[in-house]
Amino acid sequence: MEKEKTKRKNKKKELGFYQKLTNFFSSTAFLTFVFVLLVIIVAFLIVLVHQKRKEVGDELHANIVIPIYKKDADFEFSISAVDLKKSKEYVFKVVNYMKDIVNQEDVSYKITIKNPTDSVISLTKNDDNNNLMKLQKETVLDNEILMSKEQDEVFYFVHFKKVGKLKNDDLITVHIAS
Repeated sequence: MEKEKTKRKNKKKELGFYQKLTNFFSSTAFLTFVFVLLVIIVAFLIVLVHQKRKEVGDELHANIVIPIYKKDADFEFSISAVDLKKSKEYVFKVVNYMKDIVNQEDVSYKITIKNPTDSVISLTKNDDNNNLMKLQKETVLDNEILMSKEQDEVFYFVHFKKVGKLKNDDLITVHIAS
C-alpha cells in the first residue's frame, strides 16, 4: 500500500513538473524572452546586411579604365562638364595591366587636364585629398609611375569645387601618355 502511495506521489510530482513546464512555455515571461531574442537576431541580421551593402558600395568603380602596360601608350577622353555637374564626381583608373598581361618594367606616365570652363575643378589621387589641379585651365602631372610585375592601379577623382556657367558642349579633356 505504501508503494502505491509513493507511486501516486511521484506521478503527482511528474504531473506537477510537466504542468510547470507547460505553464512556463505558455507564460508571458517566456514569450517576452523569445520575442526579445528574435528582435536581437533580426537586428544583428540587419547590421550584417547593411555592412555587406556598405562593403559592396565602398568598392570603387571607375567611369573609365586606362591600361598603360607598355611605353608609348596614348589615351585621350573627354568629360562633359554638364554630366560632371549632375554626377558630382568622375573617376578614372590608370592600371598597369590588360587582362593577364602586366607590365614588366615600371612605367611613368603624364596626365594633362584641360578645363575650358570658368568652373573650378578638383583632381585628387587615390585617398589623398590634395587638389592636383594647380592651374585651372590646364594642369600637367608629370612622372606618375605604375609599378611593375604586380597589378597596380591608381584612381583619379575629378569634381567641381565651384560651378560656373556651363554649356552643353563644354568638355574637360584628359590626356594620358606614357
